[in-house]
Amino acid sequence: MVGVILMKKPKWRVEYVSPLGEKITITLEGTFNNNKIKQFLDLLEIFATSTSSEYSLSHNVTSNITKQTKTKGLKERILLLLNKRFHNRWFTSKDVAAAFYDEYSEIIPENVISTYLSRFYYRGILLRRGTRARRQYTISPKITNEL
Repeated sequence: MVGVILMKKPKWRVEYVSPLGEKITITLEGTFNNNKIKQFLDLLEIFATSTSSEYSLSHNVTSNITKQTKTKGLKERILLLLNKRFHNRWFTSKDVAAAFYDEYSEIIPENVISTYLSRFYYRGILLRRGTRARRQYTISPKITNEL
């Protein structure tokens, strides 16, 4: 008796959510090398910017994917973002999630952002105020120069 092993084909899912809340999801099945994937994403970008819709993709999809694999981790990117966008002011996890999307074109759930902000608070990087439901943070004056 000869056994046959069925292997699942690799599956890629590309998802874009517009600022208006519209969602585009594309699923690819099969084996693709990096060059083919970059070509596909370039094609998507060309298509998106050539249509006459109310908005267009405002970021370079291919370069964002390349940047994500070569840049710092999530923790470091959040710290950089906090220093860049929220210096000397109070903010919420919702504010950070929105700014993260604007800066990196990535959607990070608010609960993930909240976890990082809480860790930064316990490490002395952030100060916080408010109840759990209305928590606000600011960068600690002691640590401002280190960021």
